[in-house]
Amino acid sequence: MMNFDSDQPTNEGAGEKTRNAEAGAVILSIAPEWMDVLKELAIQPRTVSELQCRLNLAQSTVSNRLLDLREAGLVTYSRMGHANLYRLVPEAITRTAEDIKAAAYQIENLVAKRKARRARRIPQRIA
Repeated sequence: MMNFDSDQPTNEGAGEKTRNAEAGAVILSIAPEWMDVLKELAIQPRTVSELQCRLNLAQSTVSNRLLDLREAGLVTYSRMGHANLYRLVPEAITRTAEDIKAAAYQIENLVAKRKARRARRIPQRIA
């Protein structure tokens, strides 16, 4: 694991490595569609348009995923001119598997609520 303040590898114990591996596996199994965004933000902070180009996704898809990750406490942003620059929350990198499960569960609930709201807005066609 890297120390993001000094860019030098840290000397972490086996227990911490195991917890980090478990946390990564939990994210991959629960919310694989958000992993690409998290991976890109782990490399460096990015704007929506940068993520859109790098991931070959629609702007609305990237924005919705970032909103979910922000509400789950995994991502934050700051203004950069006319755009928002998104970055991982430093504490999110070292969360335990239980914290990550809770965040993933929160994301799933937010997505379900958003889909339900959309379904109510779209009138049903009568056959």
